[in-house]
Amino acid sequence: MALKEIAQRYYRVLHDSIRRYDKNHLILGDRYDGNRDTPDFILEVAKETIDVLSIQYFPQSLSFESMKEKFARWHKITGKPILLADTGIIAPTKLAPDRIGLVKTHAERGKAYRELAENMFSEPYFIGLHWFAYLENRARRNGLKDDLDLPYEDAVKKIREFNQRVYHVAENAKFSTSE
Repeated sequence: MALKEIAQRYYRVLHDSIRRYDKNHLILGDRYDGNRDTPDFILEVAKETIDVLSIQYFPQSLSFESMKEKFARWHKITGKPILLADTGIIAPTKLAPDRIGLVKTHAERGKAYRELAENMFSEPYFIGLHWFAYLENRARRNGLKDDLDLPYEDAVKKIREFNQRVYHVAENAKFSTSE
């Protein structure tokens, strides 16, 4: 059996099982790794059985053009809206003070979030993002709050400011299910 046939069966079984019990369930499909490439045939097979492309992507630079290009291509293949279901900008934190990421301060982290979100929400196919690691812990050593539940205020303030105007940014992009 070819890989494409396996993928077709996999997605069909999941889709039909979910729809059997909940006809209105939003099917996010797999969480695709945006830092790697997914074969086009997988996306073509998945588009028949999912409602949204759910993608995990951790930016490798503060230029979001390559991410936008990949997401636009995946949207064109599937015609599905995109949820950035797991993302974040790494910075030094209380539990990882020597961590090297794309930014050096939490103020820069908040600014990078705003730029990422503005870039994505300006796209008509983009429907949301979920930030990785809300509360820092010893396993993740990353979060918007430290291990004592205190926010990294320089980042959180800028994130909050963007989130308060996200609908304004999104309303300027018309949603499209296909190009």
